[in-house]
Amino acid sequence: MRTNQRIFLSVIVLAAVSVVPLLGQGDRGLITGTVSDASGAIVPGAQIRIVQGSTNTAYKTVTSTAGNYTVPNLPVGDYQVTVDVPGFKSYTAAKVGVNPGGETRVDVKLEVGTAQQKVEVVAQAQVIQTENARVSTNVSSTLVDSLPVQVNGNSRSPFDLASAAAGEVNSASTFRIGGGNDTVGVTLDGSSVTGDKIGSDAGSGSATAMNSPSVEALTEFNVEASGFKAETGNASGGTLSFVSKSGTNQIHGSAFEFLRNQDLDAKGFFNSVKPIYKQNNFGATIGGPVWFPKLYNGKNKTFFFASYEGFRNRVGAGNGSFFSVPPPAFWTGDMSQWVNGSGQMYQIYDPKDQTLQANGTYTRNPFPGNIIPQTRFDPSVVPI
Repeated sequence: MRTNQRIFLSVIVLAAVSVVPLLGQGDRGLITGTVSDASGAIVPGAQIRIVQGSTNTAYKTVTSTAGNYTVPNLPVGDYQVTVDVPGFKSYTAAKVGVNPGGETRVDVKLEVGTAQQKVEVVAQAQVIQTENARVSTNVSSTLVDSLPVQVNGNSRSPFDLASAAAGEVNSASTFRIGGGNDTVGVTLDGSSVTGDKIGSDAGSGSATAMNSPSVEALTEFNVEASGFKAETGNASGGTLSFVSKSGTNQIHGSAFEFLRNQDLDAKGFFNSVKPIYKQNNFGATIGGPVWFPKLYNGKNKTFFFASYEGFRNRVGAGNGSFFSVPPPAFWTGDMSQWVNGSGQMYQIYDPKDQTLQANGTYTRNPFPGNIIPQTRFDPSVVPI
């Protein structure tokens, strides 16, 4: 019997403060762009406000003298980008997605007008990554929640989801990305998961996979085949960047159970009985704002997320098939006790008595008593 459990807990504190440059993190992304007017002239000093939809966390900056802006270290998710400049209509771009380690570009063209007038657009996903030369595949939270992961002897592993990145991962014999070597770097929320032992310890069923958070605790991940940043530059074969879920302003939770049981299985072609197989992969998650009645309300500020996953595997010692060795009588040619499960004897025929009939068929005579005469034994197989 095998048991395993994973408990993952995170508490995130977010404040609506001005963004300052921080060290790069593989689990976060950035929004960048240029602000100009209708004629194409740059607009310096424009007020940029970026708000995460699920937590209402705000990030602010202004455009440079060249009309450019960059807001780094943004948690993954959807954002609303607002640009305000005196003398121009307020500009708002909704549903701007940020991927782990990705760079989303939102270029803004302002129209002349008053601040009370607004221009609202729904941002479209970038088809081509123009900010850098990296080759990557992002697997969104929708796919992480919906893609099936096989439960076969081990609890579900987030590394199994990497196969969803078509053309990027090959784990037939070892874990490889984009045809590179097995020095694969793996990070969770920007921190290394594999440590010094990269590549060989990054596959499904490894210590890294077994000690990683539950699949239910992940929101999305990114597979990079080349062009990755300096913080993951030691992984010449590619990187896997997993991002854990965090709480939002709404309380959300889930419960799951993946069951395999011999009562639901077929017997198998060679098995006489169903082998014992009882496997349960179960758990639950919950997340939301930190709230203590009459003491503290963490909405828009403090959030929590917790995940529990358990795994139980009970497999019988045998596979349901039965085998035996020949009894002593068989060594002397006595096959009279060679019977099937219903007690019917398997008849032994003399191959030398085979006769061709007129209709083209053959007939053979059975050995009397189902006993093969020892004189018919090949001397090379007779024990000395």
